[in-house]
Amino acid sequence: PKDEITLTTGLRLESMDLHSEATDQSHLGVLPSVALKWQPEEAWVFRTSLGAGMKMPKLNEISNTVTRSVAVNTPLVADQRGNANLKPEHSINFEAVAERYLAQKLGVISANVYVRATDDFTERRVALESGRWVDRPYNAGDALHWGLEFDGKVQTDPWGWSGGTLKAHLTLPHARVDDALLGVTRMARDTPKYVMSMGLDQSLPKWQSSFGLSLQLSGRSETDIPGEQKAYTEARALLDAFWLYKLSPKFNLRVSAQNLLDEDTRRQSRYFTSSSEYQLIANDYGYRTLMVMLEGRW
Repeated sequence: PKDEITLTTGLRLESMDLHSEATDQSHLGVLPSVALKWQPEEAWVFRTSLGAGMKMPKLNEISNTVTRSVAVNTPLVADQRGNANLKPEHSINFEAVAERYLAQKLGVISANVYVRATDDFTERRVALESGRWVDRPYNAGDALHWGLEFDGKVQTDPWGWSGGTLKAHLTLPHARVDDALLGVTRMARDTPKYVMSMGLDQSLPKWQSSFGLSLQLSGRSETDIPGEQKAYTEARALLDAFWLYKLSPKFNLRVSAQNLLDEDTRRQSRYFTSSSEYQLIANDYGYRTLMVMLEGRW
């Protein structure tokens, strides 16, 4: 409409057929969208968008093929199956973003608000079937996800630190489900308190190389299903690094190190029935990994 305003509209048509030994499904989605970008001056950009989405089930989620639990069958170590009656998720997505570009193209800082309303939200649930505990996906009900996101990318040259770039991202998520099976409103399963990442990329032209560090912080995630299940996964920090050396115009030597802090994933889950309580404490042990790769292009 004006030089500083851009309006974008769209209409997407999605059609998908799923076929398994238990069921066939066909779904059609008509998904409109609209987006507005306003740039009142060079340093500021504001964006907002509203659109519809459809998420189809995966093929294994509608298949009735059973994967039996290796250990003793309990609600926390259950058989795995799909659900032939699983319906696709339909959502309305909204976001609003403000971006601030720094002088001399030295970086950008942004903040984002997002909201997603979902019909037929899919979650996995455990139930006793013919004497065995079975874990299947179900359409739990309507869900609302919302949160804040912050991003930053800044070059370090103005501080006398040549060739460096600092990056950071923070997400503060929230999720609520109107559980149609239990008749309660609760938090969505495995919702983390926060997700954060920080990184440094550094170029070293004098040594024909570059290196980088990346730290990913995952806050404690929780599940709280009234009268049924309580679970949490502990917070953890993953530190990765790389070094890239330019051997020639066509070949690079890359050394990557992952999980330098040797972080594990620790989970605890409790499941309640009318007569019993089950508890499982699980540790997925992490390992430090070092990879040396020769990269080439021609």
